Amino acid sequence: MKSLSVLLAALSLSFAAQAVEPVLIDVYIDGKLQEQVKLAGANAHYQFWVKNDLDTALEVRLIAPEPIIVDIRETTAGHDAPNGSGRVKLVGARDSFSVAELKNAGFRHQYTLVRPN
Repeated sequence: MKSLSVLLAALSLSFAAQAVEPVLIDVYIDGKLQEQVKLAGANAHYQFWVKNDLDTALEVRLIAPEPIIVDIRETTAGHDAPNGSGRVKLVGARDSFSVAELKNAGFRHQYTLVRPN
């Protein structure tokens, strides 16, 4: 009987893990699509390097799936420019947010995050 309860608990965890819908975010730089980010699960993160500026990386970390809330952090190696960071909230389909709206964030690039669906 105990093994049956352990099996059922394991199956319920497996189904719960599969039920997590991935969060999709498109990242634009200067109006051009740079990266399509897919995050699934608590504290999921995605990091990529900016095209034409391989010293700069952008990391997106999921805080909440609905509404989508993410922390973004720009890391620059080899430059005196400060690293940028901030928190972005995307509420509905096609909602967008530009890091230019974050005061004193210090981003080197003008990222726009868009919720595609």
